[in-house]
Amino acid sequence: MAKEIQILVGNKSKYTDWTNRQYVKDELHADVAKLLKKNGYPPKSIDVVYNEIMKPVENYKQYAE
Repeated sequence: MAKEIQILVGNKSKYTDWTNRQYVKDELHADVAKLLKKNGYPPKSIDVVYNEIMKPVENYKQYAE
């Protein structure tokens, strides 16, 4: 599942300044939510897990550029 999340994030983060584009973040959230649900995560924790995934991703992308 981590590899699938990595692919999802990689596809969305190719957009310039993607962390400031709300529609890209919304699409990524929906994609991650679908993936988590497919793998049995309960709906209440999807937002929590998504936030835990995105914090390091956004930090990495911000400082890697």
